[in-house]
Amino acid sequence: PWVPGCSRISAAWGDAACIVPYEMYLAYGNRRELARNFPMMKKWVDYIHNAGPEEFLWLGGLHYGDWLAMDAGADSYVGATSNDLIASAFFAHSTDLVVRAGKALGEDVSEYEELYGNVVRAFRGYFMENGMPKEAFPYTEDAKGHAPVDTTRRGMTQTALVLILHFGLCTEAERPLLAAKLARMIRENGTLLSTGFVGTPYLLHALSDNGYTELAFDLLFQEQNPSWLYSVCHGATTMWEHWNSQKEDGSFWSTAMNSFNHYAYGAVFDWIFGVAAGI
Repeated sequence: PWVPGCSRISAAWGDAACIVPYEMYLAYGNRRELARNFPMMKKWVDYIHNAGPEEFLWLGGLHYGDWLAMDAGADSYVGATSNDLIASAFFAHSTDLVVRAGKALGEDVSEYEELYGNVVRAFRGYFMENGMPKEAFPYTEDAKGHAPVDTTRRGMTQTALVLILHFGLCTEAERPLLAAKLARMIRENGTLLSTGFVGTPYLLHALSDNGYTELAFDLLFQEQNPSWLYSVCHGATTMWEHWNSQKEDGSFWSTAMNSFNHYAYGAVFDWIFGVAAGI
């Protein structure tokens, strides 16, 4: 979690410790590599378990959040979704991946199964009400008194709904209403996404897995900003860091942090290959 020279420990970024080994296992079926990384996966979850004031939630910290989402304003670095919600959702997700990996390896993961159940219950109790995410949350300082960097801290966002659906933080009875709410928010936004680095990789999956495949394709082929094809229509040959790295008038979102060859939104190809192409 801490590397000399790095000042931030962030949910979603740090969770690569669990996500990457398990995704590699799903792609290649190499149990030896999964076993080699399994201790790291457990250490990351153990770190989260002891990171904050709540045993089964990850509250506080200087997370990057739903980085560069545009739902907190066009030129905001951090999106509108509560960082506490995002961090706690990834706490549940990484714990779930440890359980899945452990079972694939024949390991005893009963301790992590119990932890996963407790995290999901805590998440639902703190962030959800009547089957839906709560509208907003107060900020939580971390153990060192750092105020969070997310200034909006909303719970009812596209990204929040995507994480709850894709990470299985809802009951099956709640799933249809959550998916319908996500679809309605997208359509009411002009059939436009409002997700950033955290929500975008799972957005189209959350739609197509819950009966909204046509809407997922509508987003994929959208050309207005923010969309994948907005950049293509403006001459891009590689993926931009920001949805609006270059604006309609030709000006730049920023000259300080504005990569025109960036990985994050290219995560859409997981859906294009895995769902649209069926590979």
